[in-house]
Amino acid sequence: MAALGVLLGYWLSLHRLMFSWEVVLAAAAAFCICGGGMTVNDFFDRNVDAKAKKNRPLPSGRIGERVAFNFASSLFLLGAILSLFVNSEVFFIAVGASLFLLAYSAVLLKYKYLGNWVVAGLTSLTFLFGAAISGEYFLAGMVGALAFLSNLGREISKDIEDRKADRGVKRSLPMVLGVKASAAVAAVAYLLAIAFSVVPFAVGLVAGIEFMLLLLISYGVFALCVIQLMQGDYAESRKTSKFAMAIALAAFLMALV
Repeated sequence: MAALGVLLGYWLSLHRLMFSWEVVLAAAAAFCICGGGMTVNDFFDRNVDAKAKKNRPLPSGRIGERVAFNFASSLFLLGAILSLFVNSEVFFIAVGASLFLLAYSAVLLKYKYLGNWVVAGLTSLTFLFGAAISGEYFLAGMVGALAFLSNLGREISKDIEDRKADRGVKRSLPMVLGVKASAAVAAVAYLLAIAFSVVPFAVGLVAGIEFMLLLLISYGVFALCVIQLMQGDYAESRKTSKFAMAIALAAFLMALV
């Protein structure tokens, strides 16, 4: 998914579909960094997984702790090296993302109400990562903002689902604000995602009947997310938000064809 975000960010920055060796390297770098982030997350979360998810590679002993950490470090390093061959902007984003992923896993993993923002931010960063190849950020940034808000809503919804399992282990937004207030924050994030998706059309960067049709459909699906949240159906709301985001991304991709 990270590599696809880089591709879409690159295409949005160019306003057309195009492949180049730079975007291939950047997509590969994003893939490595994302893999490193997932591995280092498992490394720092191993004690929690030992209680709740004993069959995972680290708690079960199938993979040693040193091996996992060295593998994550190697992926981060490879991602940085690959990005260095693209340009300095892509390299600095790659290094920054790697440091954030490491900090999130080492420090913020217990504080999920902060980690939600980091995860959503790093997800949206893939679009800017692709746009950094050309240096044109506006349209990719708008789609990145849409992805950030959609992912933020989904992360909060997941925390509401996981609140019982997290109790005594992690500190999430539902524990700080309560379930209803957290659901309201997630709903606002989804509504703001709708608002941000309008901006590129409003300023004349994208147009077309197909684009508007798909975007209107995504609005309806995002609205369904909000309704499901308010009804307390958090799991379904989270699934629906993925569908809404996929339709919105398809709309922007259609505008480039």
